[in-house]
Amino acid sequence: MKMNLKTLSKINWVLIAIALLTFFYSLRDPRHAYVAGGVALALWAIAYGLELYIKKQRKKEEQ
Repeated sequence: MKMNLKTLSKINWVLIAIALLTFFYSLRDPRHAYVAGGVALALWAIAYGLELYIKKQRKKEEQ
């Protein structure tokens, strides 16, 4: 399934926002800090990988 790069970029920003909210939730509630922190880290890693993919595709389109 091929998606538009603008759509992927918007999805990326949503993932980053959810990761930040989850991270701040982990700071607020110490009982679930490990789980929420792990989820935030995983979402951040997915968003970073998606950003690298977007940059690679844009570079490929320019050529």
